[in-house]
Amino acid sequence: MDYVVGVNDYSGDSFFEDEHPAFDYYAAVEVSKPENITSNMSILTIPAGKYIVFIYKGKAKDSMQPVMDDIYKEWFPKSNCQLNDKARVDVVRYGESVDKKGESRIEVWIPVIS
Repeated sequence: MDYVVGVNDYSGDSFFEDEHPAFDYYAAVEVSKPENITSNMSILTIPAGKYIVFIYKGKAKDSMQPVMDDIYKEWFPKSNCQLNDKARVDVVRYGESVDKKGESRIEVWIPVIS
């Protein structure tokens, strides 16, 4: 395992609460054999499909809110991409190795259809 992921799952019943998206958050790792995980853990399958990936350097402990705001409020309205409403997740992949500043490569995966 060379990374961990954070998954924001927007598939719940109350997508928006007070004009902010409501979601369940999962701290996760990729496993090759889901049948081998313990019974007190959950399996979450990330939908197959097309994702746009934003890459930056940052600290895993820092809030993702400014990054997500920039993607959803600034970048998407100006782009030709369309969100995939059938894959209501976004994934943040945190690199395990950090530099001298404590920063690592962080990827934000957003499902799109175009």
